[in-house]
Amino acid sequence: HIHDSLRQEREIVEVFTGSDSYSQGLSDFRMRAEHAREYIVIGGEAKDWYEFTKPIFPEHVEQLRKLKRAGVDIFILFYEQEKMSAEKYIRPYLRNPYVCKIAADACRLPQTSWLAGEYVYLLTPTTEPLVVSIKSKRLSEQYRDYFWKQWKTGKLLK
Repeated sequence: HIHDSLRQEREIVEVFTGSDSYSQGLSDFRMRAEHAREYIVIGGEAKDWYEFTKPIFPEHVEQLRKLKRAGVDIFILFYEQEKMSAEKYIRPYLRNPYVCKIAADACRLPQTSWLAGEYVYLLTPTTEPLVVSIKSKRLSEQYRDYFWKQWKTGKLLK
């Protein structure tokens, strides 16, 4: 019965708020990614996000390089409208640690999502952002299916 299996899964929601929300959210996400051996980002952030996270970004990339050396692939799926941001902010880190593709805007989700194992993180597109972490096997499976379908048709960022 689908009802029984739905009832058995306990979903957990955590919200990171305020000016530290990104650094706390990213740190939590990296921990989950290391444990799950999976680091997937769906959708790029706005230019403001990169400017806002500039102070913490180099350290984040260093941590990701450690994850990559430990055998965790670091995937980002951008959309056509985010290509300029991708080229400006992420291109310097291509292959070390990021592997990136650009997918069609028609399939774009309304928010950036991070995926690691049973955890899905949703980001609100503001400078004082919310990062919402949802532990849900079903939701993460749906996001993973979506990601791999888009990844197959996306063009590699070089």
